[in-house]
Amino acid sequence: MGSELKIKESVVRHLFLITILFLAVGFVGCTEGEPDDSLSDIERTFRAITKCDVDTFASYYRARKLNANSILSKQNDGSRLTSFTAASAYGCMPILEYIVKNRGTSTLESYETDNSTALMSLLGRGSDFDRIAVSLLEDTSVKLDLMKVSDEGNSALTEAIVRKSSQIALMILKHPEFQDSQNKSLLLNTRNQYGDTPLIAAIEREQDQVARELLKFKVLNVNIVEGRNRNTPLVAAISRDMPLIAILILEFPLEDINQIFVNSRGETFTAAHLLVKRLETNINFANMGGSRTGRENAQTNVRLYIQLLQHIFRYPGYDPTIIATEYGMTARDLNALFGNEELIYWDE
Repeated sequence: MGSELKIKESVVRHLFLITILFLAVGFVGCTEGEPDDSLSDIERTFRAITKCDVDTFASYYRARKLNANSILSKQNDGSRLTSFTAASAYGCMPILEYIVKNRGTSTLESYETDNSTALMSLLGRGSDFDRIAVSLLEDTSVKLDLMKVSDEGNSALTEAIVRKSSQIALMILKHPEFQDSQNKSLLLNTRNQYGDTPLIAAIEREQDQVARELLKFKVLNVNIVEGRNRNTPLVAAISRDMPLIAILILEFPLEDINQIFVNSRGETFTAAHLLVKRLETNINFANMGGSRTGRENAQTNVRLYIQLLQHIFRYPGYDPTIIATEYGMTARDLNALFGNEELIYWDE
């Protein structure tokens, strides 16, 4: 009898535990997905973004009559995320597309503290985000704060160039908000935290079309030295084999065409000296380079570099003795090297 009683007690205990477990699971199942009454609608909207739940987001977005600029969350750094910048930060394309389609506002405002803009939050995130950025730039009725420059010197233009989004950079430069601004000089000539202006950033990343478009703005300062190699845009363009860009730069006033630069090995050089070296390299490559396309490109560069050298020699204030005295190259040396008697025109 005693053993039977113990068995019955054990069965009862197990049944009790099983019942409690089922009740607990049932409670969790009933409450999962239900709104937390302790949360406000704004907090629920933000939570929907973090989970990329577009249906829940849309219901609160409509009910509270929110828009792209509605503040949803305050960050630790004091900045506030809007519905648009939060969706971008959490990488939720469905919600971003919903906001853009139903934005109901003509302005996409900036963050409050770091001066980043809604457009900047999209850049460098991938092709889907670029597509959203393009759609916003195509709608010229939307104000995008294109002229905003952050404390670090960043703007949507600089970000687009650095992120190698050439299409977006070109659209910004041609956008009415940029074209009509009286403050273009500040944006075009401000260096970011790496010491790059938009022009230097475009040259360093070999974005030829962007650099050409930038050089259409006569407020551009082409004497600003970049932060890493301490080069001017002219020297950077020659170094990157962009002779046409260098020729366009020479249409601007240079502070010193004879300026001395120092490379990473501690060697000094001028723009003209660097140009001679690049020209010699391209001549050699044109004569015995690899592919036919490569040789043709080198031949084109040779013609452009000769034009560029002529521009430099004729530039006001250029000292024609620099190459001869500092680098041991006379006018006859250059003529013999390049086979172009019209290249050097000064008297030795």
